[in-house]
Parts: sequence; C-alpha cells; structure tokens
Amino acid sequence: MGRSMGGLTTKFHAAVSSCGRLLSGFLTPGQTADAKMGVLLRRSVAALAPAGVCADRAYDSAKIRAQIEEMGAEAVIPSRSGRLVKIPHDEKKYKERNKAERYFGRLKNWRKIILRTDKLAVACLSWIWLISALEWLGPGF
Repeated sequence: MGRSMGGLTTKFHAAVSSCGRLLSGFLTPGQTADAKMGVLLRRSVAALAPAGVCADRAYDSAKIRAQIEEMGAEAVIPSRSGRLVKIPHDEKKYKERNKAERYFGRLKNWRKIILRTDKLAVACLSWIWLISALEWLGPGF
C-alpha cells in the first residue's frame, strides 16, 4: 500500500492479450508512476512477440517507446499533452485498448478485489490471478 491523495491505495498494472485476457500483471503502491512500470510490463510480454503495444498517455516516454521498437512491435501510445513534438499514433489500433479497460471492468465485478479486503499484496494478486485463470477456462467453468 502506498500513500496518495486518496489515502492508502494500490495500482494494478496489467498486460492484456488481444482477446482481453490477462498476460502479465503486478501491484504497486498508489504513488508509483505508470511510466516506470511500463518497462516491467514490456519485459514480461517480450517473449510473446506482439505486433503492437497499446497503452494510455501515462506510458508515453521515450524509453518505453524505444523498448517497444526494439522488440519489433509498433507503439500505439498517444502523446502526453506536455510533449513538445507530438508523436502520431494509429487511432483505429488505439481503440483496441478498450479490451484492457473491459478487463479492469470485469475485475470490478469481484467485491473482494474492489474493496481490497486483503492487506497483503500477495493475497490480492492471488485473487486477481485466480479470477483471470477462471476467465481463461471459459464461461462454463
């Protein structure tokens, strides 16, 4: 848990497949910057050799963009408002990011995750991975 303007909070950073399933994820204290964690997410999916990486403005940094290019993928990240030279991105491909947002929306259906009743990060992550495994198994399980 980390202190932020909203009190004690945590953030869950996730890499989601093109069909909206969890590939990789980890928990950080609430005050941790997203761009710092983008490097770790990129490393966790590099072996999968994705064709493109969609991310929101929080992950717009030269280091993350360079690493995405190194692994042979296209960076589909809109530029931050403070960036002097705007980097164009493909709007059609960026719309695919909604699959990650829908994944987080499905997590919110689980009361245990939303209320964050587990105080230990390992316990919270265990529930997230269990829920994600059930999604991989399908609706009949």
